Amino acid sequence: MEVVYLDEIDLLLGTPEWLHLKLSPLAMVEHKSRKYRAILNLSFALTVMGIEILSVNEDTIITAPRYSMRQLE
Repeated sequence: MEVVYLDEIDLLLGTPEWLHLKLSPLAMVEHKSRKYRAILNLSFALTVMGIEILSVNEDTIITAPRYSMRQLE
């Protein structure tokens, strides 16, 4: 993950990096044991200049075996 500022995103338009761009808004909410807690919205999708940028959830290729998640229960 990398933090990129908005003016840097403008420079990516039309480049090969644009195809791999995944955007997630970051929210900071108050937390009882520390000042703030960061929350990423991985279901956020965006359309820019008629081009749809899929959400991180939609664009992620799952490579782990399905059974691996059962161990977390």
